[in-house]
Amino acid sequence: MHNQNVKYLKIIRDKVGVDIFRKIVAEIPNAAVRFPNDPEYFDKLDRNEQIRKDRYAGMEISELAKKYNLSESWIYKITE
Repeated sequence: MHNQNVKYLKIIRDKVGVDIFRKIVAEIPNAAVRFPNDPEYFDKLDRNEQIRKDRYAGMEISELAKKYNLSESWIYKITE
């Protein structure tokens, strides 16, 4: 049985193609990469800044939680 990492690497290789996959591996060998739930917000600092901007512009906590796929308690922590 393959581990999850092998499974995910095969998915990436199949999506981007062997040549690009090899270039990525050569560029960042042995890297451990976690993919975000939402590719729009892969940088938490940028995401959190946008959450604060949205909040101060008047968005409700519940709206922010839905928009960013986070719990309301996380939204409160980010916007404190």
